[in-house]
Amino acid sequence: MLIPTSMQIGKHSYQVLLQDPGCRRYGYINYQALRIYIKPRGESGQAATLWHELTHDILYEMGRTDLALNEKFVTQFGSLLAKAVRTARFA
Repeated sequence: MLIPTSMQIGKHSYQVLLQDPGCRRYGYINYQALRIYIKPRGESGQAATLWHELTHDILYEMGRTDLALNEKFVTQFGSLLAKAVRTARFA
C-alpha cells in the first residue's frame, strides 16, 4: 500500500508525514496541527501504523473519545482493518 501524503478525515484535511526514524513511537497524530506522523519502517509496517492512527482519529471524529483513547481497542481494530485492506482482492 502506498502511503498518502494527505487525506480528509471528517471535516479535517491531514498531512501524512514520515517522522524521524529515531523516534520511539511508530506513529502519532497531532490533532491541532492536522498531521499524522509515520515512522519509516517498510511499506507494510507504515500501512499498519497509518490504519492505527486513522482509527484513533475516526473514533475521535465520531465523538467516541473513550474508544479513541483506548490503545488496546485501537490496536486490535486497526490491525484487523489493515489486514482486511492488505488482503482485499478485486476482480
